[in-house]
Amino acid sequence: MKLDSRGIIREGSVVCENDVIIRKTIRRDGKNSERVDSSVVHKLEETGFVDKVYITKNAEGNTLVKVRVGFIRLPIMGDKFASRHAQKGTCGIVLPEADMPFTSQGIRPDIIINPHAIPSRMTIAHLIECVTSKKAALTGKFEDATPFQDSEGQMVRHIEQVGTALHSHGFQSRGEEAMYSGMTGEMLTGTVFIGPTYYQRLKHMVMDKRSARDRGPMQNFTRQPANDGRKNGTRYSSIKVGTMENDVAASQGAQAFLRDRLLYSSDYYQTEVCDTCGMFCAGSTCKCNTTTSTITMPYAFKLVHNNITAMQIKASLRTHSRRCEEEEE
Repeated sequence: MKLDSRGIIREGSVVCENDVIIRKTIRRDGKNSERVDSSVVHKLEETGFVDKVYITKNAEGNTLVKVRVGFIRLPIMGDKFASRHAQKGTCGIVLPEADMPFTSQGIRPDIIINPHAIPSRMTIAHLIECVTSKKAALTGKFEDATPFQDSEGQMVRHIEQVGTALHSHGFQSRGEEAMYSGMTGEMLTGTVFIGPTYYQRLKHMVMDKRSARDRGPMQNFTRQPANDGRKNGTRYSSIKVGTMENDVAASQGAQAFLRDRLLYSSDYYQTEVCDTCGMFCAGSTCKCNTTTSTITMPYAFKLVHNNITAMQIKASLRTHSRRCEEEEE
């Protein structure tokens, strides 16, 4: 059993989809009514582990339980990373270690970044951290790599000292090294700036942003697909087709595609409209005692029509039958 005697999952337990995390029941209709199960369930498809369980009491004295679920993920294409100098970026490709370039000492880099990211952003501290960390790794001592030194020339002297130390250990004074291709074994043209740099993984991951669904939860008010995201698992999340996506499809003349995305796969709605007064009918008849037409529209259009009507503005709709009559006249 993953749950303890109190109905709370144990720390370190592995949780899969639809596993109960907190077992609880509630009474819906007063104290004397029958208890109904309202357990907290792990809704995500991804398997995780219980990292921490917090048990406390709220202001009313009721027991409050919080469970933190963690996931072990290897970096994949599209995951976001950043150094401590606002140099953020996404992973473009994950290569086998054998294909990565290597130095004469056989050291292979973990991350390769585009050097064009440095001059335009002027993150010189990024380079200072790299060469200073390289010196610290060679000497085995702690180093201060902050660019905010006391005097104006202290930073220049620091860089010169780092260059001298690197040169004394047999390295190029500016942190560059000759590297060899991991695929061909040939030496790369030019030298490569390489050294230890602290990188951190950001929470924006492809696993959380991927989305595909057929049918799922809908918003009650707009009747459009609900974008609950990870709350109900990635299988139920939806991606909104916005104005920019609409403009792209319209520029290509993809009318059927737009109708499918913005109507049939979204808030498809059918209702009766009077052919005489042009207003919505409760059923198949109108108080005008005339014929009605069944029309199709996005439910969002009906909401807009309701708002206009609430402002004492009559926005009548002209149906096909009414238009034919007006053209005959």
